[in-house]
Formats: sequence, structure tokens, C-alpha cells
Amino acid sequence: MASIIFDEKHGFIDKTGNVVISPQFDNAFSFYEELAAVKVDDIWGIINENGDFIIKPQFEDARIFTEGLCNVKVGDKWGYIKNPLQQ
Repeated sequence: MASIIFDEKHGFIDKTGNVVISPQFDNAFSFYEELAAVKVDDIWGIINENGDFIIKPQFEDARIFTEGLCNVKVGDKWGYIKNPLQQ
């Protein structure tokens, strides 16, 4: 999927251009490892390809998943969270 911006909100479209997750986020990274970091009201959470939150918004910043990990910021500290879809 690819991210889109409509009326300053981020959402996602599939390869044919159909909207699959409506624009509703303040910011978003592309999907990697079946998950994407999205920003809602100045905090970041992680959604799956259905647009459901897998990890509720709780981070001051977040990046993309690579090799099963995502870089996140809590307070003034950076760390990693593990992809909950991988074992």
C-alpha cells in the first residue's frame, strides 16, 4: 500500500488506487512488515493493513519496522519495539 494525503490527513491506497484506509491520521509512514506507524493527536501508534491499531498511540515518535523492530521515542528516550505479528 502507499500513503496518501487528503485534506491534510493521511490514509492508504492499494496498487490499483483504491482507498483501503481512509485519510484520518495526522501523519503516517508506509507499511513495512505488514505494519505502519501513524500519528493521531501528536502521538504515534501502530496499525495493521486493515487500519486497526495493533499498538495504541502512546509514543512521541515512531519509525518503520525493519528486521522485526521499530524505533520509538518515549519521553526523551529512544528504544525499539518488536513486531507483534512476528514470532
